[in-house]
Amino acid sequence: MSRHVVKRTFRYAMLTAFCTFLEEMSGEFAQRAFPSDFEERAKKKMGSLFAKYIKVLVDGGAFDATPVQEDIEKFGALIKLRNCVVHAWGKVSRASDPEAVREAIAMVESAGTYKDGFLGFGDQVLPEAIIAAENIGDALIDQLLPETCVLKERSHGEEQAAEQDQDEEAEKGQAFRNGEDHATHRPSMEGI
Repeated sequence: MSRHVVKRTFRYAMLTAFCTFLEEMSGEFAQRAFPSDFEERAKKKMGSLFAKYIKVLVDGGAFDATPVQEDIEKFGALIKLRNCVVHAWGKVSRASDPEAVREAIAMVESAGTYKDGFLGFGDQVLPEAIIAAENIGDALIDQLLPETCVLKERSHGEEQAAEQDQDEEAEKGQAFRNGEDHATHRPSMEGI
């Protein structure tokens, strides 16, 4: 088996996972924002499921996409590449819209095609997907999660208990580095 086939398959699988995760996450936020009719709203929109869910949130006034618009456009291109992988096994000519796939390739750094016509993902495709997904996900969380979901500050007693736990862990670490068995603080048997 050719080495580039293994690399291609791994990168295909990872891109599919990133895209699907963000698609599902955006759908969850659309459902939370419009629980009674988010699916009906999404059916009226154009694009991938991700694009539809983002449009539902933006058009409904629940989400300001302006700060992450560039990431959303990049992710739209990545989803086109993912769809080519999933529905056409990565063969651009077999995609439902080969020209849209070629346009997506042009938008994504280090994406291209092999001589055999299959998508090729260089070393920057997955980092681009991760960065875009993280930026979009953070924006969704920051704007749409209720404040009650944010971790509350620790009380003074909880803070002291956490410090004591850290001190105990530090002592165990020092004992381990000194050659003592960290579970029982006995000298280790090393070298006997």
